[in-house]
Amino acid sequence: MRVQYYLSENDIPKIYERFEHKLNKLIYKNQYTRFGKSVKIFKTWENGHGSKRIHLHAALGNFPKNFR
Repeated sequence: MRVQYYLSENDIPKIYERFEHKLNKLIYKNQYTRFGKSVKIFKTWENGHGSKRIHLHAALGNFPKNFR
């Protein structure tokens, strides 16, 4: 059984917040929680007028030098 979930504009800030938190924990580990180091994220979304659904975009930067 396939469950469909449709995003609303109210869901978007929480989705970005959770993504940003998980990404920072993966990349910076303890430095994220202890020293506040984080990846810089430029966030935007499209509201899905027409035939598309709401979808999110993000540009990421400020990675550590040893990040692969």
